[in-house]
Amino acid sequence: MSSDQAVSEILSFILILGITALGITVFTAAVLPEMEKSEEISHENQLTESVLSVKTGIDKLWILGDCGMQGGAIFFPGSEILMEGGTILIKEGTKLSFDYDDGEKTASLLFISVTSAYRTLQQSEYILEGGAVFEEGTVFLLHSEKDKSAALICFTGEEVMLSANCPVTIYYTYNSLEHFTNVTNLTVSSSENQAYWKKRLVNIENITLLNYEVRTVAAA
Repeated sequence: MSSDQAVSEILSFILILGITALGITVFTAAVLPEMEKSEEISHENQLTESVLSVKTGIDKLWILGDCGMQGGAIFFPGSEILMEGGTILIKEGTKLSFDYDDGEKTASLLFISVTSAYRTLQQSEYILEGGAVFEEGTVFLLHSEKDKSAALICFTGEEVMLSANCPVTIYYTYNSLEHFTNVTNLTVSSSENQAYWKKRLVNIENITLLNYEVRTVAAA
């Protein structure tokens, strides 16, 4: 093999390496981010559907079911490949206190927060509290309310917080119903959704408290 031929083969190999490196750079810089963004948008839509599924399922149990009935929904708060991670928080939310015909009552609204941290999209957070759904602090769906009567989803229990990139199932059980008439002197505790509840409940005369038990199970 002549020296000119050897040099030519070396240059050809270097050229192929350069083209390959350029292709990888273009893919990483332009194509991959768009693929990630598309997948994250799909995940965001899936997250919305899961939150709405819990909202619908909880309402369905007390409207059509009996105490003791259970429902559930699967959440994918994060992904090891596409997202930085996700969290699910379940706790006693905004506290209400009021007077009624037979005395006084204090209750804590059910609070479920689902957050996903993305690489290409802004962090998203959905909150289900008392039957209302909030997206990034804005009301997405109202709680059940009609003719100066309100039905509120309540929860009493320990706070649960999961940071997971695996599927998580939220189970909810409808435990009991309490109905209060001629409600007066209603106060709303300080919370991130205090303004919403103060505005929506200011003229309410009858309150139905729907007590739920909520638990989570993460996939192995």
